[in-house]
Amino acid sequence: MPKSNHPLEKLIEIIFYKGVEFEVVERPDVIWAGSVDYASNNTGESDIGATLKRFQSLVEVTPIKKK
Repeated sequence: MPKSNHPLEKLIEIIFYKGVEFEVVERPDVIWAGSVDYASNNTGESDIGATLKRFQSLVEVTPIKKK
């Protein structure tokens, strides 16, 4: 059973992998944008400032009134 009942998403399949549950959902016309961020080792923190700067360099600047 899905954790949330989102009105736009349709549950397709639930996958269990190494003790982690993943929900595969179908959702119409949604653009997911992001940037992968991870630490260089398993105990440290990632450089979120550098990740944000890298992500911002990939997107076109649009005036707020047009968004």
